[in-house]
Amino acid sequence: MISSYYKFVLFFGFWLGCLTIGHAQITAADTAQSSDLVDLPPLDVILTWAREYSPSVAAQGAIVDRNKFNVKSQKHAWITGFGPEVQLSSSNQALIVQQPTGELQAFDNYNNGYRAALTLQLSIYDVLNRKNLVGMAKKDLETAIQQKEIVAQELSSRVVSYYYAIQAAQRILVIKGQGRQMNILSKQAAEKDFSQGIIPITELARITDLYTRAAEEYEVARQSLFQNIRTLELYIGRKISTKP
Repeated sequence: MISSYYKFVLFFGFWLGCLTIGHAQITAADTAQSSDLVDLPPLDVILTWAREYSPSVAAQGAIVDRNKFNVKSQKHAWITGFGPEVQLSSSNQALIVQQPTGELQAFDNYNNGYRAALTLQLSIYDVLNRKNLVGMAKKDLETAIQQKEIVAQELSSRVVSYYYAIQAAQRILVIKGQGRQMNILSKQAAEKDFSQGIIPITELARITDLYTRAAEEYEVARQSLFQNIRTLELYIGRKISTKP
């Protein structure tokens, strides 16, 4: 029968061995879990992408373009009343002549003509309100430009917030990954100890519960990171999830 002292020595020696082997396993695991991480470009690059590819900025830009066309349209609306006019006419005004014999004889008399002109028609409303209509169109354009800048500023603020949130989420994920790997080693050692009768089932259950919690925390951290990445990608309008 092995004494309690020898059991302790054997258990302590086995635990040190597991930690030594586990150091290489953790290093490998850290490399493996990098598949859950992203290599973030610099923040200024992300902000540039946001202004170039963001759907919200693009939509507001389309409104600006539409108002630019509206200003041009209002300035040149008078042209619609300006156009050519062409008239063609043809007629036969027959001449009836009485001959010396007393007989009436008809002679054809064809008259053909045409008229070409350029006309300009302006309504009183158009004359009096054209300047006002152009001014209103310009104000709409100014408002659209200002709104585009507001959208861009709000977008930049959100992008910066999610950028740093992703960085924090990645650091948390690395920490949770290290904790998960340590609990994997603890669980493996506990299973071996239990099979050899060194620890009771209650101790194995406790260590298994710690491993389960660590695994759950890692998955929660992983999901939080992915959500932040996807949200940022939606804001900037392109993918950033390149693997390191």
